[in-house]
Amino acid sequence: MTETNKNTDISLVVLTYNRTEGLTRCLDSIYKMRRDEISYEIVVVDDGSSVDNESIVNSFRNRLPVRYIKKKHGGVASARNFGIRESHGELIAFIADDYILPRNYLVDVTDFFENNHDAYVITHNIKASGPSMFRYVQRLYYELTLLQRFNAEELKSEVVSSFELPPSRAAVFRRDIFDLVGYFNNEFLTGEDGEFGMRMASKRVPVYFFPHKYIEHWENKNLTGYLEQRIRYGRSFFRVIYTKNADSRTKPSLGKLLKALTHQYCSWMKLYYRLGRSIEYIMLSPFIVLFLAFYYSGVYLESKSEVYSYGVEESGIR
Repeated sequence: MTETNKNTDISLVVLTYNRTEGLTRCLDSIYKMRRDEISYEIVVVDDGSSVDNESIVNSFRNRLPVRYIKKKHGGVASARNFGIRESHGELIAFIADDYILPRNYLVDVTDFFENNHDAYVITHNIKASGPSMFRYVQRLYYELTLLQRFNAEELKSEVVSSFELPPSRAAVFRRDIFDLVGYFNNEFLTGEDGEFGMRMASKRVPVYFFPHKYIEHWENKNLTGYLEQRIRYGRSFFRVIYTKNADSRTKPSLGKLLKALTHQYCSWMKLYYRLGRSIEYIMLSPFIVLFLAFYYSGVYLESKSEVYSYGVEESGIR
């Protein structure tokens, strides 16, 4: 692992692949952030793009301490691991090229670690942005999947923690975590953060979370694109759970998945009722059901793949 540089408080590792417009928005949001006295570096890891991302990075060189490194295409986990090795900060943030960071991002995360010496990971809430009207459904869906792990009283806090949250959404890590847990699993083309989070949980290392601080996720999708994304995420969830429970021989049936969908929908309604936002949930309910249906379809389709000789525990489907 690369040694830390005492002059670098935090490394912002920007992961990019074939999205010049997104990379421009992302770097521009970094340029607009508060820096105060924080020492930082930006390492743009290009995972083998076929577009010219280097010229985008060059346009920021006179404004930001940025390096551009292009590697052979290997997926997100591979790009994350490459960024770990190429960065020098005690803290490492992984930032997707379709993220837009809030102005106080650097200040918030460095202050958090300065005041919480036992913490290894801090992450933000997330909201979808972009031109599609369905971003409002995506925004609600994102929030529900994160907030469901906490009760209403906990969500009044500025920071909460969980052993179930994936360390994603522009998460910031202490470099020491990779000595404790290992690197990201290169075999996972998606869901690598969830699998990493499970290894953290197995060592009783929680993910800390800002429930009221948001990054923006820019998505240029129509409804079909969002539904295809749900299927991919469902497939990814199954792969992660399969890895964790490889000795289990029970595959999820359609009946069990329908029951899980119904339970999820009802539990989310109760959550939003407690938060005083039940009207918002009811108005978007048809689309929430649709998103859930495609997600669990992804779980089912992946479970039927010939790659798997066994399934997962039914209790692992949620």
